[in-house]
Amino acid sequence: MLIFLILLPIIGVSQRNNTEINNDTNMQVDDFIKLYDAKGNEYSYSRKDYGENILPDQIKKAWNNPDSLYSLIASSLADGFNKELIDAGQRLILIDKDTSRAYTAMGVIYLKNNQLNEAEQTLLKGINVCSAKVYLKTNLAKVYDAQGLTEKSYNTLWESIELDPNQDNAVIWIGAIHKEKGGREEYLRIMRKISEIPSSWRAQLWIARDYLDNKENGNAVKIYQTILPKVTNEPDAMMMISGDLGKHGLNSEVMTMIYPLYDLNKQDYRTGLNIIAACIDSKNKTIGFKVLNEIRALNRYDLIAYIAQLENWLNEIKE
Repeated sequence: MLIFLILLPIIGVSQRNNTEINNDTNMQVDDFIKLYDAKGNEYSYSRKDYGENILPDQIKKAWNNPDSLYSLIASSLADGFNKELIDAGQRLILIDKDTSRAYTAMGVIYLKNNQLNEAEQTLLKGINVCSAKVYLKTNLAKVYDAQGLTEKSYNTLWESIELDPNQDNAVIWIGAIHKEKGGREEYLRIMRKISEIPSSWRAQLWIARDYLDNKENGNAVKIYQTILPKVTNEPDAMMMISGDLGKHGLNSEVMTMIYPLYDLNKQDYRTGLNIIAACIDSKNKTIGFKVLNEIRALNRYDLIAYIAQLENWLNEIKE
C-alpha cells in the first residue's frame, strides 16, 4: 500500500533537522533509539542505556560547538529526553551567538521538565534580549497554557502568529483551539483570518486540505495554484501539497503542478517520495525512476528499505 507523506495535524510536529524545537509534552516516543555509523550500520539502544551512557558522551563531544549542541538538544527532545538536557541547554545559552534558539531550547527543556516558572522566566528573558522573538513567543504561549492561563496563552500565541503566520506548530495549535470551540466553521474562520496576513501561506494549505477532505477538489486546487509561487522553496509546503493531492487520488495534479517545480536541493526528499508514489499510481515508470535515483544518491540509511520497496513497485509497472 502506498503511503503519501503529509504534514499531520499534531501540535509539536518536528523533524530532526528542523530549526523549530518540538514542544509537544504529550508526544509518543520509541522504546529504542536508533543510530547509524559512517558505513550505514544501524545500532539500537534501549532508552535507559542511551540516556545513561550514550547521550552524556554525545553532549560532551558537542559541548563547545553551538550548532552541534543545539542539533543534539533538538533531536534528544524529539526522542523524549528532558531532564538529561538541562546542563546542555544552560551551556548553549553561554556559547551560542544565535541567542533566540538558545533561549528557546532552554525554555522548552524547562517546559518538558514541568519547571514552568523557570521556563517562563527563560523565555521572557529571551524575548527581551533577542530580535527574533517568534518561537520564543510560541513556546511562552505553551508555558502559559500549562499554567492554566488560557487567555494569556491565546493572546501570546496570536502575537507570535502575527510575527510569522507560517509556523507549523502555532497554526496547527490555534486551529485545534478553534475547532474544539466551534467545529469546522470556526476552524476555517481562524484559518482564513491568518491567511489574510500578507506573508501567509501555511493557513491556506490547511484550508485546501479541508476542501479535499470534503471532496471540494476544485477549490483546493485553486488555492494551490495561487500559493505555489510563494512556496516553491518551502519543503514542508511542497511535501504537504503533494502528499494531500496524492492521498486524495489527484495524481495528475501532482505531476502537472508539483513535478515541474520539484528540485531535490530546495525541497528535500519528502516531496520526491510523494512524486514517486504518484508515478506508481499513474504508472509513470520513467519519471518515477528518475526521482528515485536522485533520492538514492543522498545515501540516506534510514530510507534504504523504503527506496527498495518503491523500486520493486516501479519495476512491476507494465509499459
